[in-house]
Amino acid sequence: MDTGGHRLDPDDLLGASAVRAAVDALMLRSREHVAQMDADQVEAATAQCRGAALDVLAAVRAAIGSPAGEDEPRGRAVVVIEDDGGREVHFHAAFHPQLEESGEDGAFLGTAAQAAAVRMLSQMATEDVGGNPPA
Repeated sequence: MDTGGHRLDPDDLLGASAVRAAVDALMLRSREHVAQMDADQVEAATAQCRGAALDVLAAVRAAIGSPAGEDEPRGRAVVVIEDDGGREVHFHAAFHPQLEESGEDGAFLGTAAQAAAVRMLSQMATEDVGGNPPA
């Protein structure tokens, strides 16, 4: 995508500076409410804004990263895995179209790409970052 002299890589939308800018913008929209929060509430609100920002940026990334003229809807799963600056790893997944629950056993309806992402995330949930089962 040409943005006035330099090329924007769609993956840049999920980079740290873009996500931070989106979270800051969302928090700014609620600045009066945020000013009344304690530290734990601000942390929770920031996490919620981060999730919303990643959902939006992942959707935009998918839209501008698709080949031009592609009108056929495709299933997508965008998984973001990032360090928190310490030893923790955070996961975020955005699905388009949204997954649909298909019963009480936790099953869902989705595309092949979405099913692969769910399987990957499920497997990661049973292992630690080094690939070992959780303690």
